[in-house]
Amino acid sequence: VGGFACGEGRKERMWRLGAETLRLCTRTFLVDGIKRDRLPWAGDLAVEIMAEAYTFGDPEPIKRTLAVLGSGDVTKGHVNGIAGYSLWWVIGHDLLQRYFDEPDFLRLHYPRICARMEEIATHEDERGFFAKDLGWDFIDWQGRKGGSLKSEVTLQTIYFGAFKAAARLAERTGDASRAAKWNAKAEKLGERILAAGPDATRHARMMAIVFDLVEGETAARYAKEIAADDLPPTGTPYMATFEVMALAKGGETAAALRKFESVWGAMLDFGADAYWEGWNAADKDEEIYEFYGRPFAKSLCHAWSSGPAFLIPGMFLGVRPTADGWRTWEASPAIPEFAPNAKVK
Repeated sequence: VGGFACGEGRKERMWRLGAETLRLCTRTFLVDGIKRDRLPWAGDLAVEIMAEAYTFGDPEPIKRTLAVLGSGDVTKGHVNGIAGYSLWWVIGHDLLQRYFDEPDFLRLHYPRICARMEEIATHEDERGFFAKDLGWDFIDWQGRKGGSLKSEVTLQTIYFGAFKAAARLAERTGDASRAAKWNAKAEKLGERILAAGPDATRHARMMAIVFDLVEGETAARYAKEIAADDLPPTGTPYMATFEVMALAKGGETAAALRKFESVWGAMLDFGADAYWEGWNAADKDEEIYEFYGRPFAKSLCHAWSSGPAFLIPGMFLGVRPTADGWRTWEASPAIPEFAPNAKVK
């Protein structure tokens, strides 16, 4: 039901490849890779929800995915077995409501959302950080060898985003008490994160901008630090989506377009007919297909890489809902020069 046209075939194909990647990975659930991976993941789902909103407009695969990912006993471990993915699962529920407005689904799952937030709180340390007994606190893969990035500041910033998402979900259900509680916890956590300052990762700055922990001059400064390219790079198109978002929101539009081209434009020019799980322009020969330290392990159609389906209309051209389910919306382009003659539906 969605579409993008601008009279420039290459740019139109960049959007269509994002839509095609998502379509191929849509089964009963939104799975990440249709061949090697074949699993739904709560963190990756955030990008997929946004891409779905601008392509097929179908909430049902999202609802099934959120339901199955949240169906386990919250006392038995994190969503997907990954600490940060419990946070992303809550954020995913907020994104579903923003783009699709599914109040009955929210009412059905709200008790489980509350239970998950209570379980998450048991992992807070004396600072109020989500830091105790986490197990695997995956943020991003670093390079084709598959090393997992560790960044406590990034994780806390995602925790901030989960609090804000949970508060909005509570407001939608009329639960004023929990909304006030989670907003207050977000404010305190945000103060502690900013007092600690960003760490040596790109991801901490990206997520601070994406989740509106920083705005104005601070967001612009963080975006400049990301654009300077002095920090370790994002390792996957999944995280590159958030990097492009942060650069665009922070006013570094030229850097946002460079990043966009260096990942998705490069895959397109290489001849990919779906977006891959990872891309590194420095790879040669069979290295191109290596991932997780294994030859030919890379998924060549991966839903977490469908970001262009969202980034082009939602960020570059700024078409976004201002009320749940697009009851009201705006078109406020961050990068209008990307496609001056664009048409979006």
